[in-house]
Order: sequence, then structure tokens, then C-alpha cells
Amino acid sequence: MFSKKVLIGTLIIAILNFALGFLWYDVLMGDFFPSMEGATRAAPNFPAIILGILTFSYAFARLFDLIQNAEETLMSQAIRFGLLVGLLTAVAYAFFQFGGMEIWSATHHAVDAIYNTIVAIILAIILAKYYGPMPSRGEKDKGKT
Repeated sequence: MFSKKVLIGTLIIAILNFALGFLWYDVLMGDFFPSMEGATRAAPNFPAIILGILTFSYAFARLFDLIQNAEETLMSQAIRFGLLVGLLTAVAYAFFQFGGMEIWSATHHAVDAIYNTIVAIILAIILAKYYGPMPSRGEKDKGKT
């Protein structure tokens, strides 16, 4: 469950996720996403953000490790996995937030969901490149009798 490959994958995903999030939310889209008095923190709670990113990154790396197969191309697996994770986390969450909160408009939720789905696909592609192709079952067993 805590293999070296998954732990290194977790660190790669965590660093990239944190950097992309900072670039997107603070640098590029800081003026696009509105903040509401009492709904957003004046100073982010970085320990909570780091814990959230590490939790997501470990689950992401571990799940990709579990679904990886030798029958499908690595890029196809990565894109499919990233899209499914994006739908599961970003798109579904955007609908939950839009249905229950008035902080953002539908446009803000849509932009955020699209961004996070694209990030999930990019992260999956990078993770797949790190993991490399999985040997087929026959290749694993070569030499064993």
C-alpha cells in the first residue's frame, strides 16, 4: 500500500498540484474568483491546504497504481483516469457547491470544474510517465516455472 513508487508519485502530484493551484487561483485568476466577507479566509490555512493536497495526491497516485494495466496504452489510461477523477471530484463538487452556496456564480463553478478536470488529466499523464508502462502478465512471469 505504501510502495516507494506510490510515495514518490504522491510527492510529484502534491508539488505539481500545489504549484498549479497557486498559479491558477492566485496569479492568473485572483481577480476572477470573488471573495465574500466571512466566506473566505484573509490568510489561507496552509496546514489544512497541504494536508488536503497530500491526501488527494496519495489517493490519486494509489488509485492509478491499482487501475494500471498492460492491455491499454499508458496515455489512454492516464487520460481516462484523469477525466474520471476530474468528474468525480471537480465537476460533482461544483454542482454540490452551486446548489448549496451563493459564493460563486454558475460561471465561476463551471470555470473551476473545467480547470480542475484538466489539471486531473495533466497530473494523471505526468504520473503515468513516472510510473511507466506496466508489463503484461506474461512478461512478469517470464523465467518462472
